[in-house]
Amino acid sequence: VARQRAASELLAASPAVHSWMQLQGARPDSAALLHIRQSEREALGVSHLLPGASLLMASEANRLIYRDSRALHNATRDVSGDAWYFAALKTDSVLMESSARSITCAARVTEGDDALGVVAITRDAAAIAQAAFNGPALAAQGISVALTDSAGDLVSAEGPGSMGASSIFDLYPRSARAQVSSALDTLQRSADVG
Repeated sequence: VARQRAASELLAASPAVHSWMQLQGARPDSAALLHIRQSEREALGVSHLLPGASLLMASEANRLIYRDSRALHNATRDVSGDAWYFAALKTDSVLMESSARSITCAARVTEGDDALGVVAITRDAAAIAQAAFNGPALAAQGISVALTDSAGDLVSAEGPGSMGASSIFDLYPRSARAQVSSALDTLQRSADVG
């Protein structure tokens, strides 16, 4: 996640992303369209260094959200899935938003004091778990790896013991489940405090 955050910061400062933002909403000629595509390729190159990453970009000029160079829809405050865009516009730091399935790091793109838009990198939880734990290598050694939500439900799991499991408790013998529950409670309390 630290690399994802750093990549979002890098893209927010990138001249290619700045150019892309400035050309949105205009009626570009063929040279400008070529420049837009080159800017998108440069930004995609950075985001694709992270396994399972997708690039999101939207300009204040038209608020049209692009995911990996494909136009999706205009960002609106009424759509909860667009909250990252509006929240990132209000902060100078990288905004990190997580759900049970993905983590998004979004950064405001500025020109002086003016907000040009937002660039974000979103990654699915399975890709994060695989990159963090090198799941296939561990599975070859008979080790199961699991990424869970705070309730212990599996978001992603790899390895021989994870087949058919829906909760972290399914990965442990019945005798160890109280210990696992206690460990999850301790983690949750420390996350609530921190």
